[in-house]
Amino acid sequence: MIKEKGGFGVEALVQRLKIIYSDNFKLDRFTEGDIYIAHLKINLLEHKAKMLAAR
Repeated sequence: MIKEKGGFGVEALVQRLKIIYSDNFKLDRFTEGDIYIAHLKINLLEHKAKMLAAR
């Protein structure tokens, strides 16, 4: 698998994820031939704990 650089839409998505989930997510993007693969992991437990602590 070869990691690919995305366009403006991907960068906008990453910025929105950072705003909402801070550093509690990981987004990997790859291509296999002509297939684009995006793998998104969000640590919702950590995000929830930070949101509750901020109250």
